Parts: sequence; C-alpha cells; structure tokens
Amino acid sequence: MTTAQKIAVTAIVAVAVIAAAYEWHRAGQVGSELQAQREQQASSAGQLEQLRRERDEMSKRLAVLAEENAALKDDADRLTRLREEVAQSNAAAQVDATQSVAKSWLERVSQLKQRMEQTPNARIPELQFLTEQDWLDAARGKLETERDYRKALASLRNAGENAFVSIAQPALREYMEVNGGQFPTELSQLQPYFKSPVDEAILQRYEIQRQGSETRESDSIFLYGEDWVIGQKGRVDPDYDTRHVFGRMAHGVSSPSSDAD
Repeated sequence: MTTAQKIAVTAIVAVAVIAAAYEWHRAGQVGSELQAQREQQASSAGQLEQLRRERDEMSKRLAVLAEENAALKDDADRLTRLREEVAQSNAAAQVDATQSVAKSWLERVSQLKQRMEQTPNARIPELQFLTEQDWLDAARGKLETERDYRKALASLRNAGENAFVSIAQPALREYMEVNGGQFPTELSQLQPYFKSPVDEAILQRYEIQRQGSETRESDSIFLYGEDWVIGQKGRVDPDYDTRHVFGRMAHGVSSPSSDAD
C-alpha cells in the first residue's frame, strides 16, 4: 500500500470515528431532551391531577356551602314567621287589654251615673252642660269607697260649673258693653245675652258680690282688675267641691274648704 493510500485510509477512518462520536453525542442529547420531556409531562400530569383534586374539593365545599345557605334561609324564614306570630299575638293581647280597660272604664261611668241618680242632693242644675268626656274624666279613677264616689261627683259638678262660667262670662261682658261698663245688679239681667236661655235654677246658685266681700276666708278669691264679681253661694260637698268666681275678664276657682285626702 502506498503512502497516499495509507493517508487516504487514515483520513477515512478518522472521518468515521468523528462521525461515530458525533452520532453518539447527538444521541445523548436526544436522550436528554426526551428525558426532560418525559419529566415535564410527568410534572404536568401531576399538576393536572392536583388541579383536578382541588376542583373536586372546591365542588364539595360549594355543595356544603349551598346546603348551609339553604338551611340559613329556612331558619330566617322560620324566624320571620315566628316574629310575625309574636307580633300578631302581642297586637291581639293589646287589643284585648284595651277592650278590657275600656269596658271597665264604661262600667265605672255607669256606676257613677247610678250613684248620681241615687244621690239627689249631689246634683246641681249645671250638670246639664256635661259631655260624655266629662263623665269619662270623672270615672277615670277607681270607684270603690265612699270617698272615691264623693271625689268623682265633685269632679262632675266642677265640670258643669266651668261650662256655665264659659257661657256666662261672655254674656256679662256683652251686658257691660251695652250698659256703659255698669255691672248688673241682678243675674236675671244677663238672660237676654245668653245664646240660649239659662235655667233660672242655675242663676239662683250664684250671687253678685263686691270684690273681697266674701264672708268665709276659705272662699276668698281675688280677681285682679275686677271691682264686682259673680260667685257661687256655696258648695254641695265642702270637702271636695271647688268654688267658682268670675268677673268681666277674670275667672277664679277656690280649693275645697278642707283637705279630705
């Protein structure tokens, strides 16, 4: 073999070795890449499985929350119904209590009217001016003892007397305006100035007095600016009745003559 041939053979062998070495190196790289891909796929599969487990867990939690929410809604509905039932029960109880109080109150009014009928000396003609509200006011408290009835009857008389003063005082002012400021000398002189005639029995319970001429100190009532006044002659029940005195502009009320409480 010639030298040229030896060189050629050597070059061929060298090329073959280099080619083999490259292929081996390339095969190693491909293997590494494949291993990396397998590992990545395995990692991805693990992550996917983890996500699936988390999804399933979340679904379970959502289902539990939905059940709890439904239970809470049921509880809220039951609570609302219970509150409505309690409110209705309370309203019914209040109505019953109000009706009971009203019934008892009206019964006391009936008792008071019956007592008035049974006690003629407790009546005064001014009672004709009483309203139903006056009767209700007088019967507001208990009516169990004689003292209770005396106070209630006195309240009725006071209301009637107040009502009379409310119509007599305007008549007195009009009389004085027509007569140059002169005070009447007789109560009958006021009759034409009432909007409707007043029972003479009422006028007989009052008298014309010079201010400060009351004979009993307990009945002394001073009305500022009045020289003459019209006052009650007396009281039906001195322990509980008030006494009314009025002039052209002022109106005074004395307390009971003694403290019977």
